[in-house]
Amino acid sequence: MKGRSALPRVSFLLGLLVVVVGVAGAVWGRALLTHVKYFNVKQVEVVGARWAAPDSLLHLAAIRTDRSVWDDFDDVESRLEDHPLIESAEIKRSGFRGLRLIVREVEPFEAMERCCPSILRGRRSTCRC
Repeated sequence: MKGRSALPRVSFLLGLLVVVVGVAGAVWGRALLTHVKYFNVKQVEVVGARWAAPDSLLHLAAIRTDRSVWDDFDDVESRLEDHPLIESAEIKRSGFRGLRLIVREVEPFEAMERCCPSILRGRRSTCRC
């Protein structure tokens, strides 16, 4: 074995290490990042709200500052979609410490129909949407 270089063996082991680290990062990376306090939510921005007040949507979302931007926010999205003026809601990361609430509102007439259908049929109602 004299004269054989150890370079192919070292490069193979280094390549294997890169593959293992890459797979581990893809599998456990997000789970690890949720526990790093640097990524806690510091800023939340509402995008797409014309009829619903952004402050009321932020209050309804109730995103705590001890949550990470890498958390799963399906619970918040479903709470926002329960609002009568919101058709769909999506939460995306904005930088390392921010979140963007992207809402799509229903048309005001559709919201009225969802909330108080009796008014639209010409009946008297004490509905307070």
